[in-house]
Amino acid sequence: MSPEAESSTIPLAVTAGPAGPLTPTALTPDALARLLSAAGGKAVTIDMIQAAVDAGAPVGVGGRINMVEFMAWLERELA
Repeated sequence: MSPEAESSTIPLAVTAGPAGPLTPTALTPDALARLLSAAGGKAVTIDMIQAAVDAGAPVGVGGRINMVEFMAWLERELA
């Protein structure tokens, strides 16, 4: 893998957790914050995710967040 390609990949610490690979349709707020921070290059905190949830962002069973639904909700809120 070229150095350019390596620098554009998400770090292993973000793609896998203690229980194995992350599931984008069932992320914890912490995992979503880490994933968005790594992908976007700007810090996203758990407090930011929690504020979105408090404002009505969709949350599934056990407090898990579907990243696609979350991003769609966020897009609607920002429109």
